[in-house]
Amino acid sequence: MENSKAEVKQLLKEAGHPELFTEENYRIATALTKAAEKFDPMLKQHFRNAEGFREMYKRDLILRNKLKTNEN
Repeated sequence: MENSKAEVKQLLKEAGHPELFTEENYRIATALTKAAEKFDPMLKQHFRNAEGFREMYKRDLILRNKLKTNEN
């Protein structure tokens, strides 16, 4: 779990948005990822097969939330 958190933090840093990593953002992205896995079995399988994809998915959720927040 901590490794996943560190990876998401690193991915946000590489994307130029290290400030977006917060415990709250990570918690929300994790909950949304789990919900998406339950809804889409293919996504869950892809997470298992593609190393690091789950963390990239969480990063993208956090980045999308930032974009959405800036639009409003």
